[in-house]
Order: sequence, then C-alpha cells, then structure tokens
Amino acid sequence: MTDLWRRLLAALTHSGPGYDLPAQMETDLRATLAALADRYDEMAERLTAGHPTTFYARFTVAQERQAERAHTLRRAAADLREALRTGRIPHDLMTDAELEQHGTRATD
Repeated sequence: MTDLWRRLLAALTHSGPGYDLPAQMETDLRATLAALADRYDEMAERLTAGHPTTFYARFTVAQERQAERAHTLRRAAADLREALRTGRIPHDLMTDAELEQHGTRATD
C-alpha cells in the first residue's frame, strides 16, 4: 500500500499518529479552564488595584463590595485549579451525598 493510501485510510478511520481526538479534546478543555482561572485572578486584581494597603486603612462601601467580589473570584479560580489538579470537586463545594460517599459527615 502506498503512503498516500495509508494516510487516507488513517484519516478516514481516525487512526494513526495525530488522531487521538478524545485526548486532544480533554487537553483543550483543561487549557480553557486554566485560562478561565487566570482571567478570574486578573479580574480580582483589577477590582482591588486602587485599594489602600495599610493595616488601618478606611474602605468605602463600594471598595468593601469590590474586595468581597475579588475574594469570590480568587476562590473560584483556586477551586478550578484544584479540580484540574486532583480531578475531584473541592471539599467545600461537595454536596452532602458526596461528603458521605467520601466518609465525611455533613455538618448542620
């Protein structure tokens, strides 16, 4: 069989080098989620960029809300990275059934 026919057959059957589509899709998904976590961190930095950094600084109500949103965004980014690293949902986001499955009782 000539090389042309071998490559054509590999392309039609999605086999051969470079045709591992599920692995490529998972790699693309992981890269997208990592980029999303990076964007969350960037947005959190922009929200708190002009805030005072001294210990006894006074914050306006708007700055306090921005700081709370920035904390939420940073936590979401950390949760995404933990899920990518471990392959499991972070402990504080698990439902009661998932906690019981892993041997941790849900607290009331």
